[in-house]
Amino acid sequence: ISIYEGGRSDIASGDIDVRPLVVMLYLAERQGGVMVSSLVTGHGVFTKSGGVSLHSFGRAMDISAVAGVPILGHQQPGGVTESALRNILMLPAELQPSELISLFAMGGPSFAMADHADHIHVGY
Repeated sequence: ISIYEGGRSDIASGDIDVRPLVVMLYLAERQGGVMVSSLVTGHGVFTKSGGVSLHSFGRAMDISAVAGVPILGHQQPGGVTESALRNILMLPAELQPSELISLFAMGGPSFAMADHADHIHVGY
C-alpha cells in the first residue's frame, strides 16, 4: 500500500473512517497493491457540484493505481480498474461504499464521471 505523506498523517491522527482503511487492505490483498492519492489532506472541501466532499470527513479515498498500474489510461473493460471496482462491489453490505466513481457505471453505488479518469473514488 502506497499512501502520500499527507494521507499517512491523516491516518496517524485518527481522521480516517475505518471503512476506507479496510478497503485499502482488501484491495492490496486482492489486487496486489494499491496507491492512495487522496484522503483528507490535499483534497478540497467541496465537490465540483458544490456539495461537501466525503473526503472532508475522512470518509473517502482516491486510488490512483492498483497493482502498480495507474488508473489513468487503464479504465478499459476487463482492465485493472474494472477488476478493482468489481472487487469493491463484492464487499459485504456494511462495507459497500455510497460512492464508487470512475469512468465505469456498474450499478449499485458506482457511477461514471469524466473527471475521474485518473482515479477511483471510494466514499462512505
